[in-house]
Amino acid sequence: MRMLTAVACTVVLAVGLTARAADAVDGKVAEACIAKLAQIANRPAADIAASAVAPDGDGQVVTLDLNGAENAWLCHVDAGGNVVDVIYQGEG
Repeated sequence: MRMLTAVACTVVLAVGLTARAADAVDGKVAEACIAKLAQIANRPAADIAASAVAPDGDGQVVTLDLNGAENAWLCHVDAGGNVVDVIYQGEG
């Protein structure tokens, strides 16, 4: 019984560490996208929030909300964490 408990604890711990590592990577990706949109829109980073991060081919796509914008912006990031493009999801 003790061996089974130790294995279960190890699995839970490993899954927890993996989830935390993924959150850190996603945070860095989101920060890069926020910085790029702030530069494009000439707005402070405080006016921008990342609402979602999802896989996209070999990289990731980050959904960004800019205060005052009617629609979201999408930021595409390559596998190396470099911003490829930032696109507004509306007219204008």
